Amino acid sequence: MDLPSISKEMTQVLMERQLILVTDSERRPVTLRIGMPVQDVKTVDDVAWRCPVEFVGLTRTHPFSAVGVDALQAVTLALFAARAQAEAWERETRGHFSWLDEPGHGLPSIDITITA
Repeated sequence: MDLPSISKEMTQVLMERQLILVTDSERRPVTLRIGMPVQDVKTVDDVAWRCPVEFVGLTRTHPFSAVGVDALQAVTLALFAARAQAEAWERETRGHFSWLDEPGHGLPSIDITITA
């Protein structure tokens, strides 16, 4: 059974953070948006939740959705992925994010170890 691709469409904004990407040549305003989780991802035996994430203001957009078995897992994975994406942008641009006039993006470090 072929499953459809996971939507990257933004839902109602759940949370938003205003950042500045600081490089040697510029200070670029960037908005991080995390949308409300929605249960619309068809799986083989159920419907999973997705939580959309987007960075607005970068040279290219890369919206994506984190997927979980429930809304809490989808939001947790969205925060985890947003931090990873922010750090990837910092490496790629050789810059850093600033938030509240301090270095850093302020995104939490989340341990997603799953135990049975």
